[in-house]
Amino acid sequence: MWNIKIWRKAPFVYPSLNPTLPKKLEEWSDENFMTLKATLQQCLPLLWNDLKQHLILPDRPIKSTILPPRLVLKQKLPARAIELFSTIINEEHASMIASWIDNRPTNNHHHSISPSGPMRNSSIPTSHNCFSFVYPSLNPTLPKKLEEWSDENFMTLKATLQQCLPLVHKQLWNDLKQHLILPDRPIKSTILPPRLVLKQKLPARAIELFSTIINEEHASMIASWIDNRPTSYSSRENPYEFQLIFRGIKDGFSPRTFWNICDGHSNTIVVTKVKGTNEILGGFNPLAWDKTKEGWMKTDESFIFSFKDVNIRNPILSRVENEDHALWYPLDKDRYGPYFGDCEFMIKLSVLNFTQNTESFCRNTSNYEKPIRKTEDRFSIIDYDVFKVVKKSI
Repeated sequence: MWNIKIWRKAPFVYPSLNPTLPKKLEEWSDENFMTLKATLQQCLPLLWNDLKQHLILPDRPIKSTILPPRLVLKQKLPARAIELFSTIINEEHASMIASWIDNRPTNNHHHSISPSGPMRNSSIPTSHNCFSFVYPSLNPTLPKKLEEWSDENFMTLKATLQQCLPLVHKQLWNDLKQHLILPDRPIKSTILPPRLVLKQKLPARAIELFSTIINEEHASMIASWIDNRPTSYSSRENPYEFQLIFRGIKDGFSPRTFWNICDGHSNTIVVTKVKGTNEILGGFNPLAWDKTKEGWMKTDESFIFSFKDVNIRNPILSRVENEDHALWYPLDKDRYGPYFGDCEFMIKLSVLNFTQNTESFCRNTSNYEKPIRKTEDRFSIIDYDVFKVVKKSI
């Protein structure tokens, strides 16, 4: 295809073949490329495959027989007339007519006329068949022999390059073209050394657990108790999110702090770890904690529970039986924290904080189905969490 756009991107013949051509490639005009075309159009078909191979694989031997240069006699010959493909229209006319045939918007140089073939769209890789300037190893699926390339191969090359070519600096582009024609001439661009890729190993990211007392399996089992299911949810099926709103080891163990932070929160789970035994004791309160209220709170949905340790086997679940005495909101909120039933599960302070006294206990009364501990001995706790139970969004 004799398309001026293509010749501008890929002038691969040394300019001295025609001394009238400018020596600097960036100074070439459309007429210069047309002159070069007329000079070469008779001989290129005989050497084309070897020329393409030399541009891509300059070290590979070529098949053509290279004769020594002929002696050029300095005999002045008459000017050679350039035969035009038409005496009526030029290639720009032809390009516009081609766009009308394809029902495409008019765009100069969008189509080109081959001296020996029909009109073809320059977006199809016929233009690439004239010149391929990238080594095939950019894409290992491409054939190594240029004469074996198909239109699909050139389309693959186009897709590989179309994202990066617009980023090439103009001067670097000129240097690339110059290197193809005059590989020994120095270039103007500053070539930086390759960047060092540091294989730095980042430290492992610490994953913060949602609780230091219970795990996802505990949470799934507690969720099934909230929904009155006969079997436990799996960790994946748990429909609730346990949102931490209070943690003793972080927020403090003062009972007043519990009432201030948890005030107004409903549907909460309280879990504690017993000092010395690692028992996990807890309770569910569907009502809102209210630091302004005191006395008995009524509900038929609360329950208390215990796990022997972090193992979820053989838990004890005790649902409220006397709904009028489900919870007690104490008058003295500086000494009492969460309080279920008539001391069935209660955290009490008599010294500095819950962890430094043995005032908490679980007593066996008739307000809940059964006791959650085998002993009524008083105990201290290591830590306790309060979670708001929220339905997960779908």
